[in-house]
Amino acid sequence: MDGGSKDKSGVTVHILEARFHHHGKPDDFVVVGRLFCCDPWVILEIAADFQDDAIVSTLTDLAMASRPRAFETLRGIESRYWSFVSTDPIPDRSAN
Repeated sequence: MDGGSKDKSGVTVHILEARFHHHGKPDDFVVVGRLFCCDPWVILEIAADFQDDAIVSTLTDLAMASRPRAFETLRGIESRYWSFVSTDPIPDRSAN
C-alpha cells in the first residue's frame, strides 16, 4: 500500500483521524482522536478535548477488532456514526 510515513526504522505508519457522527450525518462530526496503524499494531491517541468515555470505549473496541490490518479494515467500515479518514502526509516526489 502506498502512502504512510516511515518511522526511524523504516516501518510504514498510517495515520487515521477517527470521527464520530452523533446524528448520523456525514458533515456533522467530532474528532475523537487519531489512530497510528503499523501492522499488526494500532495505537490510539484521544483528542485532548474529547471526554465521552462511552465513545472512546467503542473506538477502542473497533481499533482492537480491526487488527492485524487496522488501516484497511477501519477505512472499509460502513457506518452512519463512524468514519476514519487518512491523514497520511502526501509524499514529496519533487525531491527525486
